[in-house]
Amino acid sequence: LNHSYSALDEARDVFGVEDFNFDEFYDEDEEPVDDDDEDQEDIMDEETEGEARVRRVRTKEKSSTLLDAMEPSELERGFMAPMDKKIQLEDKPERFQLRKTPVTEADELELELESKWIYYHAFSHTSVSNQSTLLHYVSDFRGHDRSQCVDEAQETIKEALNFMRNQLFEVPFIAFYRKELVSSVLSINDLWKVYEWDEKWCHLQNRKKKISLNLQLRCVSFSHRVQSANSVEAIGDLSAQFHLYYGSEVNRMLDWEAAQKVGKIKSAFLIQMLISVHMQLCVDNGVGEMVTRFGITARQLAENLDWKKHEIEQDPVAPKVAAADYTSSAFPTPEAVIAGAIYMMARELSREPAARERIRQVYRENAKLYIRPTQKGREHLDETNPVWKMSFILYPFIPEILWWFSCIMVFSIFQSMLFFLQDEYSEVVEEWNSIREKATKMAIDEMLLPFLEKELEQKLLDEAKGNVILGEVRVMAIAYSADFNEASFGALVDQDGDVIDYCRMVHFTKRSGGFGPQQELKRESMNFFKTFVERRRPHVIGLCGENLDSIRLRRDIEECLSRMVSEGEIPRAPPVYIVDNEAAKVYMLSKGATVSTEHSGYPPTLLQAVSLARLLLDPLWEYAHLWNADEDIFCLAFHPLQNEVNKEELGNVLAREIINRVNEVGVDVNRCLEYPHTANVLQFVCGLGPRKATHLLKMLKQHDHLLESRTKLVTLCRMGPKVFMNCAGFIKIDTTRVAEKTDAYVEVLDGSRVHPETYEWARKMAVDALEVDDSADPTTALEEILQAPDRLKDLDLDAFAEELKRQGFGEKKATLYDISAELNHRYKDQRRPFTPLSDQELFALLTKESKESLVEEKRVCGVVIGVQFKKIPEDQRAAYLSGQEHMDPRKGGCPGIPVGIRVKLDNGVCGFIPNKMISDKPESFKNPLERVKVNQPIYCRIIKLEPEKFSCLLSCRTSDLNKETTVVHGRYWDYEAAKEDSEKDRSAKILKAEANFTHRQIVHPQFHNVSYREAQRMLNGRETVMDLSFQGDMVIRPSAKSTNRLTISWKVTGGVVANIDVEEHDKDEPTELGRRLTVLGEEFDDLDEAITRILYPMADLCRDITGHKYYMKGVFSEEREKIEVKLREDKRMVPGRIPYTLTASRTYPAKFVLSYLARIKPCHEYISVTSEGLKFRQRFFSSLDALLAWFKIHFREPPPGLNCGFNFTFFKHISGVHYFELNL
Repeated sequence: LNHSYSALDEARDVFGVEDFNFDEFYDEDEEPVDDDDEDQEDIMDEETEGEARVRRVRTKEKSSTLLDAMEPSELERGFMAPMDKKIQLEDKPERFQLRKTPVTEADELELELESKWIYYHAFSHTSVSNQSTLLHYVSDFRGHDRSQCVDEAQETIKEALNFMRNQLFEVPFIAFYRKELVSSVLSINDLWKVYEWDEKWCHLQNRKKKISLNLQLRCVSFSHRVQSANSVEAIGDLSAQFHLYYGSEVNRMLDWEAAQKVGKIKSAFLIQMLISVHMQLCVDNGVGEMVTRFGITARQLAENLDWKKHEIEQDPVAPKVAAADYTSSAFPTPEAVIAGAIYMMARELSREPAARERIRQVYRENAKLYIRPTQKGREHLDETNPVWKMSFILYPFIPEILWWFSCIMVFSIFQSMLFFLQDEYSEVVEEWNSIREKATKMAIDEMLLPFLEKELEQKLLDEAKGNVILGEVRVMAIAYSADFNEASFGALVDQDGDVIDYCRMVHFTKRSGGFGPQQELKRESMNFFKTFVERRRPHVIGLCGENLDSIRLRRDIEECLSRMVSEGEIPRAPPVYIVDNEAAKVYMLSKGATVSTEHSGYPPTLLQAVSLARLLLDPLWEYAHLWNADEDIFCLAFHPLQNEVNKEELGNVLAREIINRVNEVGVDVNRCLEYPHTANVLQFVCGLGPRKATHLLKMLKQHDHLLESRTKLVTLCRMGPKVFMNCAGFIKIDTTRVAEKTDAYVEVLDGSRVHPETYEWARKMAVDALEVDDSADPTTALEEILQAPDRLKDLDLDAFAEELKRQGFGEKKATLYDISAELNHRYKDQRRPFTPLSDQELFALLTKESKESLVEEKRVCGVVIGVQFKKIPEDQRAAYLSGQEHMDPRKGGCPGIPVGIRVKLDNGVCGFIPNKMISDKPESFKNPLERVKVNQPIYCRIIKLEPEKFSCLLSCRTSDLNKETTVVHGRYWDYEAAKEDSEKDRSAKILKAEANFTHRQIVHPQFHNVSYREAQRMLNGRETVMDLSFQGDMVIRPSAKSTNRLTISWKVTGGVVANIDVEEHDKDEPTELGRRLTVLGEEFDDLDEAITRILYPMADLCRDITGHKYYMKGVFSEEREKIEVKLREDKRMVPGRIPYTLTASRTYPAKFVLSYLARIKPCHEYISVTSEGLKFRQRFFSSLDALLAWFKIHFREPPPGLNCGFNFTFFKHISGVHYFELNL
């Protein structure tokens, strides 16, 4: 073998040897060794000795090669398999060898015919959907002799075909190095179009050869018509007509041909049969003779469509009289015979190629579209739905599903069909004309129109695919990194997930708008994106949901696409969706992606873009791809608590879910072979696993990479019966694609969910639905049912299930209904269609917050990013600028009126704090920066959350931060137990803090080294023993705050102990008492002085309150219900007075509550006990009597801080006592 030195050097580097022999990989010249030669003995006559000499022949052992020692996966990855070697060594472009229909040589005549065929179908023939297919060279021609221009175009196409087929030049080579011969007529895109249509031409010729091979055994005239056919539709028409007459004999023809080759038989008599079971029934009972009495054949009628070429031979006998000669058990009456004859004539006419072609032409010229939403559609569709703009369509010519056959078409066809009617006036003629007209209507309405509708739909879909670059579905995904210094990538994949192209955008994440070098870099990246979209035309664009920047980037993309549409660069803007990129990021970092030869050299961000595009195309492929030996699937976050679950248990749950989804969708094994990134789904098929799936693929790779039928799983792949029973129904086969690759019989049920064990039931259902004899061909009936599944609605499946149950098959009712549903739509994808993320889902994706983690009233932390300004109205600008509240102007002018501050939370959400929510006293500042600074961390509480805007309203007021958060729990939440446990935890925390004090060495009769709880027990115990209430009884103890502090715990009343903080100064030792003491802001020399001046006055005031006649002993202010009951009882007893009570507060020691009932709702106000007196409504009173006297006079005034929450209204003044009501 001749190899370049560079290739040999590379091989040495790979295999680590100095002297590398490439020929060791392939030992093709070695002769095979016959096993029978082992231990063979040759007996040779010795001429000189006259006796035999035995010579043992040594067995020739086959030497092993390096190829045998390597793993098959390594061979495939390195393109070192025998097929790879063949492609490498053959002197032919690799793409030509790998094309589905390989490039073959062509003579001058074939090139001439092909060039005219390609020009007509690809460049001059107007498409059905009115898409522009004209060659620019011809369409731009302005001369008089257009035929000369067409001839030149055809000659150029012929030259290009000669380069491709005979000289084996690829399109780029022709475009760049043979441009003199083609560039004036064909652009590089036109050359690719010629290359694509050359494949269609070769496929057409191959199909004609296959059909001719079958036709020449039975009908030579058919073979000549096939050779003259010039389109796929024409070949299909001829094939349909052939199968109408000889379909059931194809296998016998092939067997006869094979027998002739080996000389086993000399001749065979082929019986003419019909593929339709109805036709067969008619033929078997002689109804065909009745059809001949129509006076004209289907072929003659088809030739009469353009002009009257054949006359009708009118039968002189009336139809019913003629039909009486052909009655039988299947057709007992003349009417039944006539109906059968009408059906036979309609079937023959619908399969006649000339009739099909003529009617197809008229149909395509007049087919129209009419769309109007149903009531349900009107209820569910709105302006935001992408199909809303197509909800009311009237007669446009675009590819859709619903078709309406216009009256113009019906009229034109029936005008042509008048040649089928005899132009005479008699009763017999009228009856025969009526029968002929019925046959014509049946052929058109029931046979041709449904066929043409599906054919036209497929034709339009093919044109839509062929009109765009590279055809099929193209999905683009863009991935970017959170680091702005890293480049972003966009990847484009086709409908099979293969990467078509990618683009690199270095500055894609920069912000748009403004000026300067940063904006120039941003525009440069957007130009790359614009060029890529214009060239590749993606159908949809997915953007990774990395963070909140994706909202801004999506806006940039949509604006760019809108400009491209307005400028005419693209016909429409593809939709842009933000997609969850978690699985794509896992794939990006996985070992399989980094070592894969499919994406060798791809940077991580590009790998993420590829995976994101495939996720958008079909997420099942990518999630199954993560189920590998590296356990990448566990890197995904399915639940916040998944780390608390055993990995094996979690894996079992995930595996079951994937198994459910895979078996719900089914797996195309041939697709797994063709596209390796989809092969991982095979292991989840029922009955299989990773080992069996790998073995199955290996076996199929050894046999042409094609699974022709489910039976091959047993015969070819050696699958056991139990495994086969488990997996057969979930392995689907694309029967259409397989039929194109093989001549063997393809079972149509292999492409459905119907299990092989119930194939016979499906065929039986098809036969019964068509209402034919059981002797009819069930396979033929099944094919007809698949074309017209509505016939299954008439079946009584319940009766069929009862019969199966009677025969011992058990209850099979659900199975029969599943079979019926599957015959209506084979392997229908039952997954929910793709829907964009909702506002709430998008918010959760980009912020990584859930409904539970970020809610209103939650306390959060953020960073101040600036001040929000409001534009000054023009009529107020002068006055505002001259006022004191004017702030320093920014660069470029006055910023406006400050209305609040902008805050960015840790999760990226932007928040706004208005001025009134910065402080409880917003009037104390004009500039928000007086209270906060830019980049300052700040705690806030969420007042209102707006997920659709990715923003929230915040408050940092002390009152809002200090209030308890209200949390809404589920219906089974035990609020009492939660509150109880919360109190226990709070108490335990307090006890722990209180116990953490330093023992002090202080000499005082009231000092004890105890905690607050112990001091509280001591004070309450004294009351219990002495049965007295000592206000002012005290315990001096160490403070848990510091060694420089003491705490005086004194008794307010029974069960209430207050604390007074004492700060020490001038200390020599930490455990000693300070020489100066500070209590409530006043300085003292010793503890006794502080107690006398501070504590005793407060104790006296407490005694006055607890000794008042309206003081409620044993009741605390927190017991509002008892207090209000007392007030209402007093009010009921004396309606003319305002009852009031005094109670002590446990929550706030040294505070009492004045409760009163003016009219309807009780009111409660605090009274604070201080060393200066009683504090009530921000006023100090020396005694309780003074306080109550003032309150009776000023009760009409609202408490301080309540501006409009209360409305006091005078309503009565009696005996010098004021009465009032309190409206809330």
